[in-house]
Amino acid sequence: MARFMEENGIPYVKGRTWTTDSFYRETVNNFEKHKADGCISVEMECAALQAMCDFRGLNLYTFFTSGDLLDAPEWDTRQKEGHVEGTQHDSGHFDIALELARYIVS
Repeated sequence: MARFMEENGIPYVKGRTWTTDSFYRETVNNFEKHKADGCISVEMECAALQAMCDFRGLNLYTFFTSGDLLDAPEWDTRQKEGHVEGTQHDSGHFDIALELARYIVS
C-alpha cells in the first residue's frame, strides 16, 4: 500500500487502528486506552473483511480516510465539496481503489 501511495503521489500516514462492532462504542476511556497503545483510527468493517479473506485465502488491501475526529474540541461534520450529500464519503476514494486494483494485478 505504501509503495502504491508513494508512486501515485497520494499523501498517507501509517498507523495502528482498532476495530469495534457497534456504533458509539468509542467511549472516552476506550479511546484513551487505544490512543495510548498507538492507535490513530477506529473502524467497524475491516476486521470482518479480513476474517473473510483469511478464511478464503485472499489478500485484503485497505486504506482508511478520516470521517470523525474523536479528540477534536467539537464535532465537525467534515462535509466537503465533492462528498456524497449527507455523508463523509469522497467519491475520489473509489477512484483510488480502482487504481489500486489495477496496480495489484499489473
